[in-house]
Amino acid sequence: MEGDRVAANRPLTHAQRACGGAAVHDRISGGRLDPPVVSRFADGIGIFECGDVIEGVPVKVRFTWKDITRNSAAWEQAFSFDDGATWNTNWITRHVRVAEEPPSPAA
Repeated sequence: MEGDRVAANRPLTHAQRACGGAAVHDRISGGRLDPPVVSRFADGIGIFECGDVIEGVPVKVRFTWKDITRNSAAWEQAFSFDDGATWNTNWITRHVRVAEEPPSPAA
């Protein structure tokens, strides 16, 4: 989908708008600023990539947001040690919105 809409023709979230259009998303890990992740969302999928070094070995890192609905989303992390020719997905999470609990009646 184009512009400010994603899956099921819903408006983009604040995070999706912030990361759209070749935006840079900084990460902080272990007290150091990680390499910037640059990407955009297209057709309801956001693929964010950057270079990094793991134990002295250069690696490409890919973060993918997909299956985005009003109440859920999936996130994956993958590494490539051959400059993106192949990818090894090593982390998958499924996010589900928790229904807001009604306030407890005063005792």
